Amino acid sequence: MRPMLSIASRMCLAISLAIVSLALLLPRHACAWGGNAHKLVASQAMDTLPVDLRAYFENNRSFLLQHVSDPLEAEAKNPSLRHNHFIRLDKYGRFPFEALPRSYKAAVSKFGKSKLDSTGLLPWEIGVYSQKLTEAMKLGHWDEVKLDAAILAFYVAEAHDPFNTTDNFDGHFTGQTGIDERFGTTLVDRFSSFFPMRPNDASFIHDPTDHAFDSCLSAHSLLEPVLLADRNAHLEVKSYNDEYFDRFYDQSAATHRRRLLLAYRLDQRRQARLASLRLTPPSSMLPERILSLPKAELHLHLEGSIRPPIVCALTARHGVTVTEQEVRQRYDYQNFMEFLENFKWVTSFLRDPQDYALIARDLGEQLLSQGVVYAEVTISIGVMLLRKQRPEANFKAILRATEPFEKRGLRVNYIFDAVRQFGPEAAARVLESAKQCACKAIVAFGMGGDELSVPTNEFRPVYEQAAALGLHRLIHAGEVGGPEKIREAVEVLGVERIGHGIAAMHDPALMDLLADRRIPLEICPQSNLRTGALALQLRRQDARIEDHPLAALFRHGTKTPAAWASTNKSYFTWRR
Repeated sequence: MRPMLSIASRMCLAISLAIVSLALLLPRHACAWGGNAHKLVASQAMDTLPVDLRAYFENNRSFLLQHVSDPLEAEAKNPSLRHNHFIRLDKYGRFPFEALPRSYKAAVSKFGKSKLDSTGLLPWEIGVYSQKLTEAMKLGHWDEVKLDAAILAFYVAEAHDPFNTTDNFDGHFTGQTGIDERFGTTLVDRFSSFFPMRPNDASFIHDPTDHAFDSCLSAHSLLEPVLLADRNAHLEVKSYNDEYFDRFYDQSAATHRRRLLLAYRLDQRRQARLASLRLTPPSSMLPERILSLPKAELHLHLEGSIRPPIVCALTARHGVTVTEQEVRQRYDYQNFMEFLENFKWVTSFLRDPQDYALIARDLGEQLLSQGVVYAEVTISIGVMLLRKQRPEANFKAILRATEPFEKRGLRVNYIFDAVRQFGPEAAARVLESAKQCACKAIVAFGMGGDELSVPTNEFRPVYEQAAALGLHRLIHAGEVGGPEKIREAVEVLGVERIGHGIAAMHDPALMDLLADRRIPLEICPQSNLRTGALALQLRRQDARIEDHPLAALFRHGTKTPAAWASTNKSYFTWRR
């Protein structure tokens, strides 16, 4: 029999995930999310539960939705109960408030019950109701189970409200009275269509109280960015009008997205603890300050972002059965040629527009989960043409699959990519496909593949034609080739951005040229390690991330422009 603690804990996480995804879309009162919001959150949470739990809660959905706001009604009758849905963390020193024990008994021993009551009990109340739910399940008291689950949903929601974690709950200490209402209600009402709302599946939480403290800390960490955004937006606009809210949104949208990322990171930590062949999500490699920022992806290959489960779905569609473990083993290559062979194998299952729609839709979800707000996605049109496909049909399917993401805060443009070793005539056909598609979302012409194959000057007419069509011009150069490949791309082809370009580290004069002409390098550190390109440039058998020239490129002279990018996201970050 499954342990009851596991059931209660998964219910707690389900609620937490649903809240982080839905709460941004819901208006609330200044002191709470509000009754209707709690009902919608609880409803969404039930949909994330595992099958063995979902049936019971589905059968009692109406009851849970009816009673999820019971604490609000109880507090209206007895205001002394309100301390259960906030915690004034700033009463306990500085973030992360380590002076406050997470054990209730230890906290009472240290600060006294009176102070705890006055500063709030929210995370402990979550622990109390998690335990009540567990005990009710063990005893088979199913009427209590329903009520305890509803109340637990309420308090977990409250833990994700930044203004429930501070003594400055309505901005009165900073002269910003009503900030909680402006941020949590008006701003969301105006811009809610830009926020994604897809929670992950529920999982096990070992200690609901500890988890609740983490939720409160994460919410509290958003206060300063929100307050600063409010102040900046109000500097030149003295009234809270449309212009103010446009400014406020521009500066605080990243904070909204970060709240969504909290739920995804919970799932990432769970994944990291699974078996050694389990995949490790890439964002777990990044520091918190990077995770919280809105991001732009400028060097990202659609066909290189296919996660192993999607590879399995593609192969199954075409009558081939492979396991995720087999895909991971293929992704665990050691050099650049192995990478190219794997790329060819995966893309061999991209055979019709529906296949491209599938991978484009999945990529959009990945980007939203990582806080990406703008992406220029490279599509290998050269490979489509080689396989006698119709790029126009494939691209139309890609557009249909990704258009809905713009309403959720992700804008996507496209780069039509030729393959260097296929030659200049094939590259010209890629350009012709871009012309036939006649879509404003196609913003650039690029070229990847084996940079040591066809000489650069043979592609000059193609790049001149791309410029005449109003397309930006990009190229992969200086990845495994020398600095001369970068210089040729700049001086012969007139490119405006270089993919990789790490060979520039060998030529200070070239770095000066790139800086003078403001030509950015799209730096992809993880790719350079996994393909062996960095080791090749350093003339070593192996290389470490500490050897990467990214920092040196930034520091050089007038600073060579550089952008940190992902390139083939799945191939370089989903590892065994």
